[in-house]
Amino acid sequence: MTTSGSLDRMELCESLLTWIQTFGVEASCKTVEELTGGVVMAQVLQKIDAVYFNDVWLSRVKPEVGDNWRLKISNLKKVLKGISNSTRRSLASTLTTSRSQM
Repeated sequence: MTTSGSLDRMELCESLLTWIQTFGVEASCKTVEELTGGVVMAQVLQKIDAVYFNDVWLSRVKPEVGDNWRLKISNLKKVLKGISNSTRRSLASTLTTSRSQM
């Protein structure tokens, strides 16, 4: 990998951390490693769309994962599935609205 590629990745990670910190979530997010448990991202999603990513949804994400990679993967799968389902719901709603206006 080139040095510029490494710098680009580092810059992207720093930008992601800066963006996530603007949401003021409860979970700590000072390093990229803190993103690997899925908790921070789940809390950000709740700030973005509290109706879809409600307290019931958030309660399914395990907050204390430590170094347990299975729990981390489980949390990240829930985050990915939540994003996919939320996006599908939003697109379906947009399509329905567009069709009704024709």
